[in-house]
Parts: sequence; structure tokens; C-alpha cells
Amino acid sequence: MSEDRAENIQEPEEEQVLFHTHTVYTRETLLEMQKSAIKTVVILIAVLFALAVPSAVATILEKNHYELVCFMVLIYGLCLACVVSIPYRVVKRQSRQYRSLYGGEVKVELYFGAETVTNVNVQTGGKLSVSYDKFVKIQKTKNLYVLYMKEKMVFLFRKDDFITGDAGSFERFIADRCPTAKRNFLRSKK
Repeated sequence: MSEDRAENIQEPEEEQVLFHTHTVYTRETLLEMQKSAIKTVVILIAVLFALAVPSAVATILEKNHYELVCFMVLIYGLCLACVVSIPYRVVKRQSRQYRSLYGGEVKVELYFGAETVTNVNVQTGGKLSVSYDKFVKIQKTKNLYVLYMKEKMVFLFRKDDFITGDAGSFERFIADRCPTAKRNFLRSKK
């Protein structure tokens, strides 16, 4: 058993555990999750900015509205800067909150059974079991799996956090258990 794990945490007895992970919510882990969540917004703003540049250049060349174009570019730049900084601000707030509640980083055990996922907070021993139909989106990032629920809740863990099971088997398993959830891996062919 890992040093980080609480000695009194035991696997859920209700069903056989198929996959088991132990995760520490570090600043890096939280930041990767937050960045993946706003990736679409950043891409949208960048595309809008890219579309605005040619019209801005044409406006400058044809009608000499230099001040208006500079103002538009400044606004787009500020919007992009605000959106890009959101993950850092959120992680700073989360880290501060975790330090005050748990005295440091949160340590979580996830137990994946045939019917439910059980999330156990190692520090408090608190448990939350969720059936697979509650997950609406499953995202794979460079280092993480993030399982989103409607209630703005997530279960997340690093790809190398498996104690039982492995990433390849997990992807097939979770795709099978959550067929209606959006996911960015193992896409079904229609």
C-alpha cells in the first residue's frame, strides 16, 4: 500500500473492483484539467481573431480607420488573455481551498466496479458512488482521464495512477459502460 493512502480505506464491498486508481490532486493535475475544459473557448476566440485580422487590414488600407481596428485588436487580445488566465486563477483558488480543508493536496481513490464508480477521499474517508449513466463526458488529456457529470462534478485521475488495471483496458471499459457520454477517444463508427 502506498504511503499516501490511508490505512483504513478499503475497497467497496458491494461489487468486484475492476479498476482502482490512487490520485493526488496536485496543482499540475488540476491545471491540466482546467486547461482541457476551456480549450474549445480558446480555439473559438483564436478563430474569431484570425477572421478579424484580414478585415481589419482591409479597413486600414481602404478607409483609414486605424483607431477602430486597433481598438478591435485590443479587445480580442484582452478577451483571449482573460480566457487563457482562467485555469490558473481557478487552480489557485482550488489549491487554497484544499489547503484549508485538507491541509494540502487532496488524495483520492477511485474504484470502478461493473455498475458504479466509488470515489473515496483518503483524508476524510468520505465516499461517493455514482452509476455510469451519470457521466455525460469523458475526456482524455495528455496525462489525465476526466469523467464529467451533469452536476458540474468530475472524477479525475492520472493515466499512470492505476493500481488495478491499465489505461488501454480502462478506455474500452469506460466506452462500453458510458456509450452515450461524449468522449475524445475510441469513437464509435456510425
